[in-house]
Amino acid sequence: MKTLSAIYGVKKAGDEYEYNEYGPRIVRHSFFKQHFRLGYKLKLFCEAHGTPSPDMRWYKDGVEIRLRPGIRIRAEITANSVASHMEIDPAGVLDAGEYECVANNAHGYHLQHICAEARL
Repeated sequence: MKTLSAIYGVKKAGDEYEYNEYGPRIVRHSFFKQHFRLGYKLKLFCEAHGTPSPDMRWYKDGVEIRLRPGIRIRAEITANSVASHMEIDPAGVLDAGEYECVANNAHGYHLQHICAEARL
């Protein structure tokens, strides 16, 4: 189980918590609820800042997403940020669910939930 410091990039000083400026923070992302049409493309996006630049991983229903035909993950990395785009094309019924992008570096991690729902 991760501590508050690992989740939010904060550390405890005595009985108070202080912000850790180096921990990753997700600063932009897809809407919390994404709708997609069956047979079309599902696109998700997350951008995180941190020092060093965070690593970004994607999960669906708690399981890390592995590349397979139809799934494309690309990242734009700078010294202090990463922008990650995940595309599923074509998206099917089994692609609906709870997605998470997780930004991680040596100072902790930060995650964002995105719910994807299929439309006919």
